[in-house]
Amino acid sequence: RAKTALIIREVAKREEVEVTPQELEEEINKILLREGDHPEVKKQILSLEFKEYVQAIIRNRKVLESLIANATK
Repeated sequence: RAKTALIIREVAKREEVEVTPQELEEEINKILLREGDHPEVKKQILSLEFKEYVQAIIRNRKVLESLIANATK
């Protein structure tokens, strides 16, 4: 897993894969709708650490989608 994460991070860096603030906000809002009923959970979801985690997930998803699209051409 660590190797895979490093490879994905490097591909994202080389391909300049970015997560827009709008993409991050949309994903956070989806999570809040699903999980944010309890105030403590909502606080955790809105934390900087969680936002960075979600941003990494979105970036990884974009890299994998790009790799798959390029592999099937």
